[in-house]
Amino acid sequence: MQQKLATIDQLHIREIPLVNRCILCKATNEMHKHLFFRCSFSGVVWQRILNWMRNHHRTSKLGKEVHWIAGRRVRKHWKAKWFSICLGATVYSIWEERNIRIFHGLEHDVDYIVKRIQYVVSVRLLYVAHPSNEGEIIASLNA
Repeated sequence: MQQKLATIDQLHIREIPLVNRCILCKATNEMHKHLFFRCSFSGVVWQRILNWMRNHHRTSKLGKEVHWIAGRRVRKHWKAKWFSICLGATVYSIWEERNIRIFHGLEHDVDYIVKRIQYVVSVRLLYVAHPSNEGEIIASLNA
């Protein structure tokens, strides 16, 4: 949120010469605004996570996504936690995939990343949720 990640545009400011191209979509320069969620690759991942949550919210800028999620957290329902955990896991996974591609030369597809996010979110949600909600949560996660 503070836009302090070492994206290529930030490294250019520090005079570290790199080819400024988004390694995820390969279509435009890599900037914080682009990576989260203007990038077509990131946008598809986030949209798939929203579909998994059965939410028809339209993808937009990261700041708007956080504000949208924060509005949902006001409620103490487990579904509000689900949205929040999904956003955090998605942002982390996109940054992790970017670094895997840059530093290890490996590339995962959207399906792999989405499944990894779903697993992390499921485990985390079941850990933080009240035990009385466990059955409803499991049913929603598997729907």
